[in-house]
Amino acid sequence: MASFFDRVKHRKLVQWAVAYLAGAWLVLQVLDVIEGPLRISEELQLAVLVVLAIGFLIALVLAWYHGERGRQRLSGVELVIIAGLLALMGTGLRALDLGRTGPDGSTDPNLSEDGSRIFASDAPSVAVLPFNNLEDGTDDYFSDGLAEELLSRLGSTPGIRVASRTSSFTFRDPAVDVRQIGRALGVRAVVEGSVRRSADRLRITVALIDTESGFEIWSGRYDRELRDVFDVQDEIAGSVVAELAGVFELQGEVAESGLSQLAQSVGPSPGTPRRSLTEDLEAFDLYLLGRHRWATRLPDELRDAIGLFEQAIARDSSFALAYSGLADAIDALAAGDPAGLPLLERARWAARRGVELGPELAETHVSVGMLALDFEMDWTTGERELRRALEINPSYRPAYDPLADLLRVTGRFQEGMVKTEIPIQLDPLSATAHAWWGEALTQAGRYEEALSALRRAIELDAGYVRPDYLLATRGAFLGLSTEERGRHLGRWASVRVPQLPVDLVKDALDDPSLRDDASTAVSSLHPVPRAELLLMIGAHDEALQTLQRAF
Repeated sequence: MASFFDRVKHRKLVQWAVAYLAGAWLVLQVLDVIEGPLRISEELQLAVLVVLAIGFLIALVLAWYHGERGRQRLSGVELVIIAGLLALMGTGLRALDLGRTGPDGSTDPNLSEDGSRIFASDAPSVAVLPFNNLEDGTDDYFSDGLAEELLSRLGSTPGIRVASRTSSFTFRDPAVDVRQIGRALGVRAVVEGSVRRSADRLRITVALIDTESGFEIWSGRYDRELRDVFDVQDEIAGSVVAELAGVFELQGEVAESGLSQLAQSVGPSPGTPRRSLTEDLEAFDLYLLGRHRWATRLPDELRDAIGLFEQAIARDSSFALAYSGLADAIDALAAGDPAGLPLLERARWAARRGVELGPELAETHVSVGMLALDFEMDWTTGERELRRALEINPSYRPAYDPLADLLRVTGRFQEGMVKTEIPIQLDPLSATAHAWWGEALTQAGRYEEALSALRRAIELDAGYVRPDYLLATRGAFLGLSTEERGRHLGRWASVRVPQLPVDLVKDALDDPSLRDDASTAVSSLHPVPRAELLLMIGAHDEALQTLQRAF
């Protein structure tokens, strides 16, 4: 034993170890300082720890063989030991990567930030189709709103994957076979129904249908006074969850889904908080109509939505969802129309008030998060609020796209790609989901796939022009000609910025002498599209200055 300690002393093993640990400590301190400003991902931090830990063992091996006699050739034993440690290091790093990807390197959209599954691979899945409006001569906003409220209630139930509104609401035609709907949306069941509203009476019929067999699992009819609409929504949500529990129990999956317990906790029990957070029927009606207008994202409709949400708040100042709707409508208007910018302070107040009144609502947290990202460049608040929304409702599509974009641009690219892919699962027929996915693929350098995703987005909704904007500004990477890029720019500008002199910007793509005039033409746009259009025409320095001034 004395001989061993003598060897340790003579070979300066302790000095090597202390020196290495001091250097490693310094690296970790520097990493801790720069982690916040540079948004270094947790994966990279863990990778550094793995490298430092294995490096410590390698340092001890080198000290054992070289600490006493200085320079000497590497022995075979030493090489084998170091090779084994390097292999161990590689295994550790690969394990970190596989925690977020599959063995083939593909991302798994069901993994959360910590590597746990958001939805089990065989999780109960359901789509809520738009309810049929049986009242002649009226808008569908009320029947659509009831279906959306049911969708939100189910989406907040742990263990159930709920298809998003955009995809499920494309199936308005009752003649479409539910088995076809199930295949298109990737769900095991659909909820369909009808609404008849007459004076102060309300009749709602609902059915839960198996998409594999096409047979009805459960149905119910509710004849109530209109003032009971909130209780009916709770009853329907509870019944659907209970029936899903029964179906999956019969199939032997209830142990994993946990639906038996959920069926007992979701329903019209006195202690259950009511999502709408209002008892004022007219305020609720105004809110539904406001969301109906907001969903179009058209400037005139957004202005109408703002007025409707203000009216709802005036009728019930404790209506959390109305505050969230107001913040969202102003955010959407200001993002594309400078006339909306003076309203941003009102939007910030509304978003904060919404969270105060409804902290258990995913919508209120997304409102705060989106404003923080879009107009305050407060990435910490934006990320925190969007993650909180997904904790509340893992099926809430609007939270995924901005969070994924934030993760990608702040260095957490792999997690960002995973978050961008989840909406494709939740909302397979959404042009928005495919557009965001196309943008992410462009950033990843997967240009052929990106071009396919963006063209798919246009196929799904020709009136949605964000894919045109991306094809115009990223077209050089995607192999598009100047003419094609100009055509997509024109389609985007005709909807979002009608005053933009598109021909001038298109001509500046080929004629550098027109860059100054084109730069002046885009000066009134939001800093991000302005910078991207400047990059598009080759005005790189000005684009960088634009972003630096804004952020």
